[in-house]
Amino acid sequence: MGNIPACHSIGELIATLRKDAGITLRALAQGICSHTNLTKIEAGVIKAHMHYVVPLLERLGRDPELYCNFFLNRDDFESNDLRDEIERDIYDAKYEDAATKLKNLKKYKSYGSKANLFFVKRMELSLYASAHDISHDEMVNRSIEVMQTAWPDYNENEIYRQPLSFDEVAVVSRIAYHCMEAGKLKRASAIYEALIINYKDRCVDEEYLAGSYASDIVNLSACYGRMESRIEAMRVIEEGLLFCKTHNRFVDQFLLLANKGFNLNKRGESDLSLAHYALCFYAASLFNGGHETRAVRIAKQRAFELHKTHFTF
Repeated sequence: MGNIPACHSIGELIATLRKDAGITLRALAQGICSHTNLTKIEAGVIKAHMHYVVPLLERLGRDPELYCNFFLNRDDFESNDLRDEIERDIYDAKYEDAATKLKNLKKYKSYGSKANLFFVKRMELSLYASAHDISHDEMVNRSIEVMQTAWPDYNENEIYRQPLSFDEVAVVSRIAYHCMEAGKLKRASAIYEALIINYKDRCVDEEYLAGSYASDIVNLSACYGRMESRIEAMRVIEEGLLFCKTHNRFVDQFLLLANKGFNLNKRGESDLSLAHYALCFYAASLFNGGHETRAVRIAKQRAFELHKTHFTF
């Protein structure tokens, strides 16, 4: 786990990891706590509460569960469960359930500021998007507003070197996605590229952000494909396929196969394209339990358009 020395407290651990990463107190504390409080946490003067420790370790590219155990009081335990349930409900499109639980989550005092408030804002944006027919451009602007609650001077040109928590990564990825869907492909690809550089430079625990890394690789390859940058698209796809195989990212793996099929077809390699689409859908049926995601539906539509004589969905 990063080859760090044994530490006697969470504060000492954070200080050791921060110095090892070459991150300043101010940069690490931004949007989580004051740099004065972080100084006191590292020195053991004040208690390092889990609501500070989790995003701090995430920004350091570490999986909090691997480095320290937390004593959860009742409020911590209940609120953590609510967070997990809200994210699952939104993923499963159970928006009314998620909205009710989010309302209850906001009653906890610790969710009124800093990193926890950022989570609330991120979930509120997801719920707003589910209830309103809004443009991709508006989603970009609203996502940037959420990002600015943690980083008032948020700058896309600095993404590659900013320490980011898991929630912050999710919002930046959303900005890139909606830029891509709005047709702003150069901007989207630049954001995805910066995120990928960020992961490679910052994440000591590879498994920690594996999901975000893999999904961003999928979207970056899609950006290049739409830009007709076939060489770059294929390079990113092969890099992504290797990563997914070694990190058990099956869902992202078969989406990369679909992207590869698309680019092969555009290069005039129709037979190879057809084989990759077929493999994509076969893998999806095996590893996704028959559950068809939106991304797979899009891949099927694309496959049908390219290979009408072979696919009948």
